[in-house]
Amino acid sequence: LLLGIIETSAGPWFEGVIEKIKEAMMQDDHAKAAEVQQLFLANSKNSFSAETLANPISDAARQKLATLLTEASEQFIQAIGGLFYTVIGHRNAPTTNIWKQWFDAIFKTEEIFEFVYPLIMTNLFVPLDKDDEPQEFWDTWWQGLPMDNQIDDLLLPTRFTELWIPLDQTEAVMSKLNAFFEASDLSKTGTFSYEFYATTKSKFWMSPSYEQDVVRVDVFWFAYNYERPVDSFYPQFWALLKEFDYRLHWGKFLVQNTPSVPKDYLQKRYPKWESWLAVREELDPNNLFLTDYWRTHLNLS
Repeated sequence: LLLGIIETSAGPWFEGVIEKIKEAMMQDDHAKAAEVQQLFLANSKNSFSAETLANPISDAARQKLATLLTEASEQFIQAIGGLFYTVIGHRNAPTTNIWKQWFDAIFKTEEIFEFVYPLIMTNLFVPLDKDDEPQEFWDTWWQGLPMDNQIDDLLLPTRFTELWIPLDQTEAVMSKLNAFFEASDLSKTGTFSYEFYATTKSKFWMSPSYEQDVVRVDVFWFAYNYERPVDSFYPQFWALLKEFDYRLHWGKFLVQNTPSVPKDYLQKRYPKWESWLAVREELDPNNLFLTDYWRTHLNLS
């Protein structure tokens, strides 16, 4: 709405500024940032001296401006995304919840939401390629791949469980997940993200990739959702992929509330489990560092 008001009042000048901002974001091109500044200066109602307009800004100032424009744009986009996911993440909340009221006001029914949501995602957030027009993009080499540190932990807080599965099981895992997605609605699949990537084997005893190359299935959960991921969402994946002898990322959610997965499931997946426990006991004989959380997940009495 705000963008619409500004665009209506500013017209082509506003569109030109937005296009230059987009180019600066995509290319990290400091020259584009300078053009943005010149657009603002040339169209501002404030008075600037001829000397100010005549002298170009320094390279350092251009770099700073490009960085600020990129960061501001990313923060704004993430804030909008966070607001959107907060609203849809409360669709199962009580009707007294303000976010649930927003959801009902926007989507009316769950059936309408189920129909509209894929259209929003494929046309607004992540546009798909057209059959005859593949997407093109460019970037500096060290920014071309998405990195976790680009996501704001306040605007788009995310929780994870990550299953590390032997690499030779990749096709079977993907087929299993595809069948699950095809047969499930959004209450099962969720409305956030999944990430798939590989890791080479490790020599460390308790690494999830100990002595085996793995494919990693990273299941995301938006932290501002009404429900908790360990109540029903994550347990369905821990149970679904149990046959593939997965190990879990130790810094993310571990198995709980999943009766079909035995308490010693992870223990049996690590050949050096008992050896590691022996070293742990030797280094911490009084269990100073053994919290209730790790006592549970390491299956210690």
